[in-house]
Amino acid sequence: MNRKIGVILIIAIVVTLAIEQEARAAWLGTWAKRVKLSIDNGDINAPLSDFPILVRLSSSSGINNEDVTAVFTEVGANDKKIAVTKSDGTTQCYVEIEKWNYVASPITSSEAWLWVKVSGTDSVSDSADTELYLYYDGSQSDNTTYVGDIASTAAQNVWSSDYRSVYHLNHDAADENALDSLGAFDAEEYFAPDGNMDVAGIAGKGDYFDGDDYLGDNPHWGVGGAHTYSVWVKFSTLHDGTILEDGKLTYGHALVILASGKIAYREEYNRANNYLDSISSYDDGSWHYVCGGHTGSVQFLYIDGELDQQQTQGDGNVDVSGARIGNTNGENPGFGDKKSHPLQATLDELRVSAINRSAAWIKASYESERDDLLNFGSEEITISVVLRNANDTDYYTTWAVGSKDVNNVTIMDTANCVLVKNDSTGAEDFSVSTTGTNWAFASAAGENQCVLMGLFNGNSAPPEGNFSTTYDLIDGTTRWATQSAGNGLYEGASDGDNVAASSGEKLYIYLKTPSSVTQGDEETITVTIGCRGH
Repeated sequence: MNRKIGVILIIAIVVTLAIEQEARAAWLGTWAKRVKLSIDNGDINAPLSDFPILVRLSSSSGINNEDVTAVFTEVGANDKKIAVTKSDGTTQCYVEIEKWNYVASPITSSEAWLWVKVSGTDSVSDSADTELYLYYDGSQSDNTTYVGDIASTAAQNVWSSDYRSVYHLNHDAADENALDSLGAFDAEEYFAPDGNMDVAGIAGKGDYFDGDDYLGDNPHWGVGGAHTYSVWVKFSTLHDGTILEDGKLTYGHALVILASGKIAYREEYNRANNYLDSISSYDDGSWHYVCGGHTGSVQFLYIDGELDQQQTQGDGNVDVSGARIGNTNGENPGFGDKKSHPLQATLDELRVSAINRSAAWIKASYESERDDLLNFGSEEITISVVLRNANDTDYYTTWAVGSKDVNNVTIMDTANCVLVKNDSTGAEDFSVSTTGTNWAFASAAGENQCVLMGLFNGNSAPPEGNFSTTYDLIDGTTRWATQSAGNGLYEGASDGDNVAASSGEKLYIYLKTPSSVTQGDEETITVTIGCRGH
C-alpha cells in the first residue's frame, strides 16, 4: 500500500499481518481435547523398549493425584473415543481397555484402567521424561484401530511377542474364564465361580482365591530358558499356598506363599530343588509385586521392584505341562510333595514372559502398575486464530493504514481495523509483536515513539489516550495479554486475555513517525498475532 497525501514529509506505511501459534507438539487430526502424560524418568533406570504403561483415569490419578475425570465428562461411556500418541502428538499408540467405569453423577466417581504400549526401541527414556498425549472427543468415531477391549486385535498389539500370557484377573462370577489378553491361554475357573471373584485389585479388579477355587489347566506356558513370572499378591492368612505353577517335578517353576509369611520363587532343575525364599515376610494384607524368573544362567526373585534373592543354577528349563493359578498342578514343583496347596490370597496383573525382564523393566512395572509413574498435564484444546474484517463478514485481505506526514498521529478507524478471532474450541490468549524494516522502534515514549498497537473489544476506535506507552509500545517484544483489563493492550472487559471460542478482539494501530524520517522513506511493518490456550 503506497497511498500518499500531498503534504510535506510524506511517508508510506505498508503493514502486513502474520499468525503464530504457541509452540507445542503437533495435533492429532480434528480431536478436540488432550492432556499430556509424562513418564517420570526418575523411576526409569535404563531405556525401555515396547513398554506397556498403565494410564489410570480417575479423580486422583498418577504421581500427583490429578483429577482427569474431564475425559468422562467429554466422552461418557463411549470408551473408544480416545487416542494416545507419542510425544510428536500424532503417532498413535495401541491401547487396551481393562475396565471403563463411567458414573454420570458424580462424574468424579468415574474410573478407567488403560494399558498403553510405548512402542519402539528405547522408547521410554532414563535421561528425560517420556511424553505422551491422551486425546478425547465425544464427536469422533470409535478409534477401534488403536483402542480395544481385552483380547481384541488392538489390545493384543499392546503386548509384545515376549509375553506368553497376560491376565488382568478382572472376571466375575458370570465369567468362567480369566481372559488372556493375548487370546492364547484363557484360564478356566475350577469349581463354581463365586462372589469372591471380581474384588478390588491393584489395577481395576482382581481375583480372591479362598482355598476352594483355582484357575487352570488350559494354560501351557512352557517358558523354558530365560523367563519371568510377575504378579501382585495380597494376603494375611499364614499358609503354604501356590500362586502359580508351570512344568513338572523334573523341570518346573513355581511362585508360592509359605506358612512363615514369606514369598518364594522355586525351580526344579533335573529334580534338584532350587528354592529362593524371600528375606522378609509379607503377610500384612497389603499389595506386593512379585517377580520370579531366570536369565538362562541365574535364577532371581524380586519383591516390590527390588532384587531380593538370586543364585546361579541350571538354564531355566521347564517340562511342558498344564500350568495352574491358585493351586498345584499335580506335579507340584513349588513344594515337591505332590500335595494340594490351595491359595488363600488376592491376585492381580499376572504376566508370563518368555524372556528375563531386566531390573529396570521390573522397577518401572512396579511403579506403573501401582499408578505411580505418570504425571498428568492440564487439559489442552486445539488453538487457532484467524484474521477477519472489522464487521466479521469475511477473512482479512488488506489493511489500509494510510500515509501521514512526520509526527502526525494516525489512529485506525473502526471500518479499517482487523478482527483477531478465536477459531478454537476453547478460550485463548492473544499476543502482538511487530518488526520493521527501517525504523528503530522506541523502547520508551517520546519523539521517536513510532508504533503503538492495541486490542480493544469496543465498537468504536479508541482515542489516543487509551493507548499506553507502558503496555502498547511495540518494540519487537511479544506481548501476551496477561495484564489486568484497562491497561492499554488489555483495555476493556477482556481484550486478548481469556478470549472465548468464536469471539475476538479488534486490533487498532496508532502511528507517530520518528523525527529522523525524511520524505520518501517507506516503512514495512509486520504485525504478528499469536495465540495460546488459556
